[in-house]
Parts: sequence; C-alpha cells; structure tokens
Amino acid sequence: MKKSFLTSIITLSVLMTSCASNTSKELSFKVISPIGAPSVAFAKYAKDTTNVEIAAQPTAVRAQLVNPNEEYKAVIFDATTGLNLINKTNPDNPGYKLARIITAGNLFVLSTGTKDSSHVMSDDDTILSFGQNNIPDKVFKLIYSDITPDYYANGVAQVAAALKTGQYEGNTIDYVVLSEPYVSQVLNENSSVTVYANVTSQFNAYANKRGYNLNGFPQAGLFIAQSYETDTYKKDVEAFISTVDNTMSDLTKKGSSTVKDMDNFSSDATEQASRFGMNSETLRSLVADNNRLGYKAGYYDLESFYKLLNLDAPQANAYSRYWISK
Repeated sequence: MKKSFLTSIITLSVLMTSCASNTSKELSFKVISPIGAPSVAFAKYAKDTTNVEIAAQPTAVRAQLVNPNEEYKAVIFDATTGLNLINKTNPDNPGYKLARIITAGNLFVLSTGTKDSSHVMSDDDTILSFGQNNIPDKVFKLIYSDITPDYYANGVAQVAAALKTGQYEGNTIDYVVLSEPYVSQVLNENSSVTVYANVTSQFNAYANKRGYNLNGFPQAGLFIAQSYETDTYKKDVEAFISTVDNTMSDLTKKGSSTVKDMDNFSSDATEQASRFGMNSETLRSLVADNNRLGYKAGYYDLESFYKLLNLDAPQANAYSRYWISK
C-alpha cells in the first residue's frame, strides 16, 4: 500500500515537472526584442503580452538603449551597435549592460536570378543590404572587401520583400544580403532566387586562418538595465536569464522544447509568425538544418572578435554582472 502510494506520488511529480517545462511564464518587468530570430529567446514568456514586447521595427528597440527612463529592464538588440550607442550616450554610467550574445552568425548572400549561376558577384552588380555599418555589414565588407552594397533597406523584412520581386525603390537588384528566417521563406516562394554564399561559414574560415577560433560573429545581444543590476532585483533577473539560457541551449540542439513553447503560445501558425516572425515549423526546420538561425548559448569570445576586426573593445563597465567570462 505504501509502495503503491509512493509510486503514485513520484509519477505525479514527474508529470508535473514535464508539464511545467513547457508552461508559459510571466515576468515582473518589461522586456523588448526586435521580431525575428532573436525574439524566440522570449518564447517561454510569449503569452505575457503585457511585459514582453516584440517590435516590428528595430528602431523602436534601438531607442530604448538610449532611453534614460529604462522602461524595459531587458533589451535584445544588435550587440555591438548597442554597445556603441551606450558608450556614446553615457560611457561612465551606461544605462544598459551586455549580459549575453544570443545569436552569432546568421547571414547569407542571395541572387535574385538576374545573373547566371556561374557569375561571380562584383562591385559592378547591384546589391541591397541592411544595417549600414552594423556588424553584419562590417562582416560582409570584411569578406568582400572590394564590394560595397548600393542600397541599404531599413530592415531585413524590406530586403526580403525586394528579394521576392528583384526590385528596390524602382531599381533592379542582382544580390541581397539577408538573414534567416527570411532566407528560407523567400526560397520557398521564388524558385529563381538562390543562395550565393553563406557569409557565416566564410567568416569562420577567415577567422580560423588568422588564428581566431570563432564560431560565428556576434549579432543579437541581451542587455540588462543598470537599475536591475543591483542585489534588489538579483533573484528576478537570475531567474529570467536562466530561462533565456535554457531556451538558447535548447535552440543550439534540436529546439524541441522551444518549438513546444511556441505551440503553447498559439496553435495557429499565422499567430506564431505575427509574434516571432516565423512559425514553429519554420523554427524546427531551421534549427535542425545546422542551426541556420545562428543561435548561441554560453560564452562568446567578444574580445577576440574585436581584435580580428581591429575595433576598440568595450569598456569593462559595459558588461553586466551576469556576463559569462572565459
């Protein structure tokens, strides 16, 4: 009788733990991310529409990093651009500090189909990119040092739209620089579009040849508000970062738990895409395909990356107390 009762309790405990792993969580503070691959870091909190904002335009997120009111206590944005903004605004007392790199290398060059497949891209071709002078743009120029994009769209969504039609503001485009999940979405819709190059793979080879063991380049970073770096909020922030860490670890593997989190948010693929910029099936397939979204868990050697690109490294106070050191 006792054994039967004990067995029942253990079984119930296991079931509750299993269910809890994919139960939507709520936050006690506000966070924001641009839509797309980085926003999936918040998948566990997706139902908390009060505190979790996923912005359609990167400019809305960018503005928060220089907002002295610190409305959002955690911000996901282009890591190096964010660090530069913070350094220019208040280098001695930054409003936000970098805690994690969550995506590291998700960049491709695609042909719109105007050129023959044997054609070698050159500066004579018309090229559309995004985020001028942001890290993806710097990496592209590092690999293709003799090529300069002709146009820069306001965001990846605009680049994807131009890739579908081959036109941007009335101009015929030969190649675009773009990231997932938009790459796969366009490839599925337009058979004339092809992948010309995986810039991340090219960057890894470039870095390794020069003695740097870098797996990708820093893209999205998780920043924590200075006001939440204190011991007062330590428990809340640690719980939040632990959840994000678990999500990122899952995404660097099969992503099965995060796919369930997305399905838990909504079973409707359109609603999922509206929230995250992709649905759970797209997420599953891209994670399974050699982590094409470039998700990153744990430590990233940011110092070596800055050395490779001959850039000034961030000051020590730019890093959060939660940053993972080597």
